[in-house]
Amino acid sequence: MQAAWRRQVNPGKIQAEGFLVDAHSLVLGTTKSIDVFRGLLVVLSAFSNSLLTIGSSGMLEQPGSGSLLICNAAASQCFAGWMAAFGYSAYTQFLRVWPDPPKFEIVQVLKTMIFPLICAWIISFTWRFLAPEHRGALLPLQTPEGGIYSEIFRVLIFQGNHAGGPDLLLASSLNFALVFALWRPVIFFLDCFSGWTHDFVALLLAFLPLLICLMPLESCGHTNWIALFWPCGTEKREVGAIPGMPHLMDFNLGLCIAVCWDRFLCQLRPYGNGNIHLLPWETARRWFVGVTVVTFVTLAFFVPLGQVIAYVDLFHTEVNTPLGVLQRGPAGGPSTLWMLSSLWPVGAWAALAVVLVSHRGSPWIGSVLTHPLALLEHFGANVLYYIVVVNVFLAGLCARHRIYGHANKEDDTSGLGQSIVAGFGILCAGRFLHFIAKTARK
Repeated sequence: MQAAWRRQVNPGKIQAEGFLVDAHSLVLGTTKSIDVFRGLLVVLSAFSNSLLTIGSSGMLEQPGSGSLLICNAAASQCFAGWMAAFGYSAYTQFLRVWPDPPKFEIVQVLKTMIFPLICAWIISFTWRFLAPEHRGALLPLQTPEGGIYSEIFRVLIFQGNHAGGPDLLLASSLNFALVFALWRPVIFFLDCFSGWTHDFVALLLAFLPLLICLMPLESCGHTNWIALFWPCGTEKREVGAIPGMPHLMDFNLGLCIAVCWDRFLCQLRPYGNGNIHLLPWETARRWFVGVTVVTFVTLAFFVPLGQVIAYVDLFHTEVNTPLGVLQRGPAGGPSTLWMLSSLWPVGAWAALAVVLVSHRGSPWIGSVLTHPLALLEHFGANVLYYIVVVNVFLAGLCARHRIYGHANKEDDTSGLGQSIVAGFGILCAGRFLHFIAKTARK
């Protein structure tokens, strides 16, 4: 009887009053999509870091090259995308107020704050002592007369750190700590409003960190670690830390997306027994209009970035446009235009993850997508681990140049294909090490 009823109300069937959906599949698919999205960012970050580390210095000077596209895609999506995904996950695990507040222990909160910080120390220590002369190091390694303890102290305060890991992890810890500490007062303040005014004020608070981009410090002085948190200095650096505080906006937007998703699920009406729910046409129309408006608004902000993404090295170059300066950092960046321009590509990347997960059960391409999606989901569920693994392996490759004393680095650098193979090999090695650690006998 139950099976016959289910055959009559298959998800996706159009009814006169709305559209039938499987609520359980929606929730489960969203969780998998977040992991796949983060997994895509891990792969993109690994490829771009390989190109920046072992690739030739002239690879990013060729307009339209694959190296330039990969690195620019990583520059515009990895930091912002990770912050947004972290904000979404933090809401579902710790911050949800309605309709189903999560139950957690303070130890879980402390782990979420501290683990990224420890991983950042590991990466900073690795780059500091394995490859101190690498172009990402902001300060050269001191002579033995300076004392090994002074070098360890510099590692602990992230002075002269290598970008591509510590800045992202520190931003994760800092932004989560700030939001968790201020969450209850903010909720109490928002309860003073109702209706669309409540949503408008919440959106303003989410975009409030953009003001930080307009208030850079004049100089970092001797404490370069300040640049990890606040836009700082006007001096040019080849590669340096990306300030974490402006990207609190991306973390906040991840929270907003999670809230909107909860609202969407609460507007579904139960349809008989089981997980089948009805999405009324009026509700579907409102959400479709809202998503369409957000898509076109973010696309409009993306236009300045989209016009130069295939021609200019956005990792190291600032671009003047009629709407402002596109500047990723670190010298005074990120700019406000950069922060807004990166929203659409992050959303497009997330939409790709949703499409891939939704087609996992397809009879035509489901078998093809099963194993790649499982691997991406694994990458996304273990982001901290793979960020550390990629940086440790790349630091070891850079140490090879120093140990063997290559006089001309251009004679011993890799092209696009070799760098991609190196990045893929690092991810595969990390996956194998994770498998060994998981299956090893104690």
